[in-house]
Amino acid sequence: ANWTLHLGNFLKLNYDVAVDKNFSQGTIDVLLRNAHENLIDEIAKHVTISSVLQGEALAIRLACHVA
Repeated sequence: ANWTLHLGNFLKLNYDVAVDKNFSQGTIDVLLRNAHENLIDEIAKHVTISSVLQGEALAIRLACHVA
C-alpha cells in the first residue's frame, strides 16, 4: 500500500501480519504516522497463531490499543 498524504492534523494507523504456517508463528506490526509521513510510534510483536485470519485479528486489536 502507498502512503496517502492527508491535509490537517491526522494520524494514520497501519497494521500487518507475517505468518510462518510451518511453525504456527507470526509477527504483527503496527505503525502510527502523522500527516507528514513521520513515524510517531511502531510496535512489533511475535505471536503464536493458528491461521492468517487470527493473525490479522490480533494485529487489529493491537492497532486499537495504539490508537
